[in-house]
Amino acid sequence: MPIMEQQQAIQTFEIVKEEEIAAPIDIVFESILEQMGPFNENPDKTPLPMKLEPWPGGRWFRDLGNNAGHWWGNVQAIKPPFLLEICGPLFMSYPAASNVQYRLSEENGITRLKFVHRAMGWSMVDLTEGADKGWSNVITKIHERALRSNDRFRIEGRSSHAAGHSPLKPVRLERFKGMTAAGLKGRFAFGGDPQIGEQWNQFSTHIGKVPGQVGSTAYGICWNLDEGGLDCMSAVEVSKEGALPSGLVREDIPAATFAVFLHHGHVSEIPKTMGGIYEGLATSGYELRRDKNIPGLIELYDERFDPQTLSGEVELWIPVK
Repeated sequence: MPIMEQQQAIQTFEIVKEEEIAAPIDIVFESILEQMGPFNENPDKTPLPMKLEPWPGGRWFRDLGNNAGHWWGNVQAIKPPFLLEICGPLFMSYPAASNVQYRLSEENGITRLKFVHRAMGWSMVDLTEGADKGWSNVITKIHERALRSNDRFRIEGRSSHAAGHSPLKPVRLERFKGMTAAGLKGRFAFGGDPQIGEQWNQFSTHIGKVPGQVGSTAYGICWNLDEGGLDCMSAVEVSKEGALPSGLVREDIPAATFAVFLHHGHVSEIPKTMGGIYEGLATSGYELRRDKNIPGLIELYDERFDPQTLSGEVELWIPVK
């Protein structure tokens, strides 16, 4: 039987939206990640939760469980809190390609968001109206979420991430008794290496299943912080006894005194908060303890942190003397 060929021209569309939001740029950026992730929904308010990995090459996809789902795209570029760019087929199940961009700027406490979705492929014109309606809903939800988050920060008396450039004060001193940690450990570039996120992805399947695990808190433990990089461990506390699954390592963390600081928001903003911490230590009267046997930073992730949105409250422990 002869193959019938139907000629169809490649079609394109472009959707552009601009929005002004009365909230700091970092809060708006965090709201984008949340709304594009677990809080995503259809215009009729039907939940459509997604997973968005906020680092270069990170996936944006629907996870339906049992190895089922739908890949929508990958992060092509991300520069928190100014840019998020995603490329991929998105919701189209035929030959098509899309580029989605969120660009943010801030002036006098007002964040200007410019959104662009450009696409090319088959039957694109038929999708334009529905896509425009869908993105209008997403932008509206981002706006509402950012305003709610900003109000919450004001009510609780917290500063936004932008204040991370200012000196921060510790919330308490912790006389840490020491512990044995088990997890994955690697060497990374200093200042927010996206491969740290990949290590956490790999370790997340072990949390709650590590033999001898103590409690449910997870820890990011960092040694040898310098311009050349840092050693970072994704871990949980364990008892000293018992064999570990292949690939996991055990580290004994000695007793020490730590100044405890709080980070609020997305994990991608922790390097910014660290800048404020080091500035604060210089004027707080505490002296940074430099000891190769003691971690230079311990991140504590408990019930205050949401692993789905990668946002929440994280304790940052810095050794002092």
